[in-house]
Amino acid sequence: MMWLPTIAFSPLVKIPFLFSGTYLAVTAQSPPNPPPKPEESKKFDGHKDTMVPPVIMRNGVKIQNAIYWFNFLCEASVIIATQHPTPLSSSILSAISLHPSGAEHVSATPIWLTGCTLMHLGSFIRLSCYRALGKNFTWELSVKQGQTLVTSGPYAVVRHPSYVGALTIYTGVLLTIFGSGSWFSECIGWDTLASKLFTGVCASWALGIPMMLMGRVNQEDDVLRREFGEKWEAYAERVPYRLFPYIY
Repeated sequence: MMWLPTIAFSPLVKIPFLFSGTYLAVTAQSPPNPPPKPEESKKFDGHKDTMVPPVIMRNGVKIQNAIYWFNFLCEASVIIATQHPTPLSSSILSAISLHPSGAEHVSATPIWLTGCTLMHLGSFIRLSCYRALGKNFTWELSVKQGQTLVTSGPYAVVRHPSYVGALTIYTGVLLTIFGSGSWFSECIGWDTLASKLFTGVCASWALGIPMMLMGRVNQEDDVLRREFGEKWEAYAERVPYRLFPYIY
């Protein structure tokens, strides 16, 4: 296994950075509001939602968030046990590691730092979308009674920033959990079928969900164009990019 150069500071600094990244990612990937009423989704009738069914999505996210916290606890435990060796520390390392000797390599590598930074960045983007839309932000496609067209905050940069935030979070999560210097990479590895399957499932979920979300872009634009008419046309002219400035 190859290890990239690490940043010259104690691995202990990973703990608060990963804690804040995990907390923000869990918050930004949890529903901010209850599902919309059936009549609030009627305007999207005839548009096939590209997402998995809501019940699968919501339960899947609960499992996902539990994995985030489990990863944090294992990473923090390995770092503390390595920095403060005791008989108890050895027992902890043996309990949560297939390769206890790899704990010495759990460190803040450039890949790990990049991933954790992306978790923070994506969370801030998505949480700013939650704040901008308030009670109107639902995971399911809907337009509520009396809803207004929001064009400020992150929506002044691109028209669908919450999807960009989701993609950024998931990219960061994959680098943070599976990149060099992480607990999983150094202490678990990919020697077993179970670890390979776990990695494959996580990668499929983390890459598939943002892709499905981005498939909603044209549907949302069509409905908002019909709902808000000239206001939406003016907004689309002022903010021409759907997801990425100067790209798309």
